[in-house]
Amino acid sequence: MKPKTTRGRPPSAHTAPASPEVDDIETSLESLVEADAEAQQAVKCIGGGKLIATVLDADGNVTGLVQSPRPRSGRTPNRAAA
Repeated sequence: MKPKTTRGRPPSAHTAPASPEVDDIETSLESLVEADAEAQQAVKCIGGGKLIATVLDADGNVTGLVQSPRPRSGRTPNRAAA
């Protein structure tokens, strides 16, 4: 069986995509698609308010986007004591 290709190229050889943390995943995904990336996975909640999405760039590289849940208004995230 031949490997799946995208846009006429074989998939990236990376085992895991780079996944930068973004403040607004919808806006980031839209900006990448406007810059000729192809959405591979739409924005999806994976639990606890964490959102992910993936895109494929023109060179065949897969990039993941991650948006962590925002703290509730007036509260700060718990931080371990130094």
